[in-house]
Amino acid sequence: MSQRRDMTQPVVTIVGHTCIDNNTVDGIKFEKWGSSAMYIAKYYLRHFGLKSNIISAYGTDFTKYTNDFVFTEAPGNHKTLLYENIINNGHRVQYCRNSDHSTPVALNDEAIELLHKTDILIVAPQISNYNVSYVNELMQYLSKDCLRVLLPQGYMRRVNEQDKIEKKEFLEAQHILSHFDAIVASDEDYDDILDLAEGWATHRPNSSVVITQAQKGATIFHKGESKHIPTTPLPFDIIRSPVGCGDTFSAQFAISLHDKLHPHDAVRHANETTAQALLSEPLR
Repeated sequence: MSQRRDMTQPVVTIVGHTCIDNNTVDGIKFEKWGSSAMYIAKYYLRHFGLKSNIISAYGTDFTKYTNDFVFTEAPGNHKTLLYENIINNGHRVQYCRNSDHSTPVALNDEAIELLHKTDILIVAPQISNYNVSYVNELMQYLSKDCLRVLLPQGYMRRVNEQDKIEKKEFLEAQHILSHFDAIVASDEDYDDILDLAEGWATHRPNSSVVITQAQKGATIFHKGESKHIPTTPLPFDIIRSPVGCGDTFSAQFAISLHDKLHPHDAVRHANETTAQALLSEPLR
């Protein structure tokens, strides 16, 4: 297991979609669980023995994947959100099915009690139906010491009439960013996202906004300054699978912040962890 500065086990709650992935990576097809919520939860379990809590809607077709985690919601009588990821030479095209059945779940008594004691909250929607009111409601149940991390990728996606994922403007940003201590996104999520991120970093004092840049590393905006933190590029022919590696970065960055690392050091650690993940067997 990975080493941490703070060896106490934080209470981690992840709010966002869960999904099933139909992946085709360089012509090889396979199906497995998917979503940022699951990749982050799997990472914490494998590397820290940490069992995450997940607040998400899912169907009975997903129950075979839920045993290792605490879900506050029972499965619904519908199909789980389904993503088709087609990846060739590192380039990904995505389709999304069953989005009509994947709205945020109402916060029941169990979820509210969990939020009260949460140490790390990660909000990670896959599509843009987690509205401002829902995020505001989440925040009212958290303690003042809770670390709040947003992965806004889903807010920059829309599902078109052919179920293909397209980019959209993050219109909710001005209303929800002030809730979060850290925001992690990718330079693939939106055009000119570095320019946007500089503005995002002003919505909350001392917040950190990180934009991952694949083989270039990442750029962090913190306390009015930006810093590019490089990584060591890896050739495509030795990468096992890139799926979920952005979530690995986010998971490690979040727990490093919780452990009181400086945000720049947290990015460096997350870069190293992501490189290791790219060379390792995919999470199962």
